Amino acid sequence: MDSDLNYFKNAKDKADFIKLLNAAIESELTNDFWDITVPNKLLVSSSKKNAIRNAFFASLIRNGANVLFSDRKVGDLFDPALKKRKKDLEKHHIFPRNYLIQKFSLDRRQINQVANFTYLEFEDNIDISDSPPDEYFGDIKQQQYANKDAALAKLLTDHCLPENFSTMNYDDFLKERRKLMAKTVKGVFESL
Repeated sequence: MDSDLNYFKNAKDKADFIKLLNAAIESELTNDFWDITVPNKLLVSSSKKNAIRNAFFASLIRNGANVLFSDRKVGDLFDPALKKRKKDLEKHHIFPRNYLIQKFSLDRRQINQVANFTYLEFEDNIDISDSPPDEYFGDIKQQQYANKDAALAKLLTDHCLPENFSTMNYDDFLKERRKLMAKTVKGVFESL
């Protein structure tokens, strides 16, 4: 971090600082960064220390996205000023952990990739439990989104879920979602 800050130490004024900052962005945040580096950073675990994971969830908040399968905003569930129950929000495996263990014998590292997580309201997470994605998503579509195709499509887009995510091969799903997540983070970054 010191070397990053040293890059700006010669800035004489605000305009100089902005010029140096723009030069650093141009040289570091290339297409390869967005198309290769960011998706690869999403291969690792979903630890709170993962900066790209945090940038993605911050992007959901910045974009005003609803929580997956909910009318509530992601930002509302993170807002400390709003009084809420302890377990209002849970991290959810899109392809549930026990489903992946039982069906494919995957290990923790394969299951806990950032691209396999999103946030759900506590009750929705309990209802989904260990159901396969095609089963739980079919139920949710029928119960909550019958005749609401546009709302469901927006929700899937906001959460970087391919339209056919529930029937995809797990590895193909992860690869596609990582690309979509990187695109979302890039879009928010560029909007700042």
